Amino acid sequence: MFDIIYFVTNKNKSNLFIEIHKDFWSKFTTKFKKYANEYFNKIVQKMIECGDPNFGYTEYGCMNCGGSRHIVGFTCKTHYCLRCARVFSEKFANHLTSKLIPGMVYRHLMGSIEQTAQ
Repeated sequence: MFDIIYFVTNKNKSNLFIEIHKDFWSKFTTKFKKYANEYFNKIVQKMIECGDPNFGYTEYGCMNCGGSRHIVGFTCKTHYCLRCARVFSEKFANHLTSKLIPGMVYRHLMGSIEQTAQ
């Protein structure tokens, strides 16, 4: 018989960010009407379903023995989801560091203009 292993991040520990959206998204959209549209509802729903095998998964198994199967839930790949946004930010940071000159000291400066001067 096959052993089925589910790879879901924090399977036993719920994600607080997702739980807040499950519980309060409808209340939030009733108070802030500009977010009560299909675009934002779709993004939040994708984030809630992210990594859950019930909404789609890939199954991996050993081709030699066939003794175990691994089920990995699909991710939402949105920038709003904390898990998926982390992947985007890591890729972006790696891209930036590949462009830097080795041995060079870099500093990041930010400036702003006062509202009266704009």
